[in-house]
Amino acid sequence: MSIGTIWLLATRTGWVGSDPILWFTMMLMPAGPSAQKLISLVQVTEGVGEEQEGAIARLLTISYIMSPLLSLTVVGSLRACQGVLDG
Repeated sequence: MSIGTIWLLATRTGWVGSDPILWFTMMLMPAGPSAQKLISLVQVTEGVGEEQEGAIARLLTISYIMSPLLSLTVVGSLRACQGVLDG
């Protein structure tokens, strides 16, 4: 969704400027959860036990194992940026 949204904004409006590095970055930003934010939320939430912390650790492990799939997002973002530049 982020690739399509930024591509539309880049081709149809001037809202995101003309910098393809900015477009690329904006396309990738929502691609995965931020582990630091998630861990911080767990640490400040009262009543979170070891079982919930373990579940979050498993979720983060799975997301990092699947992170090579993000290369598809990277390629899609690069192609969308190139498409905007090519006209």
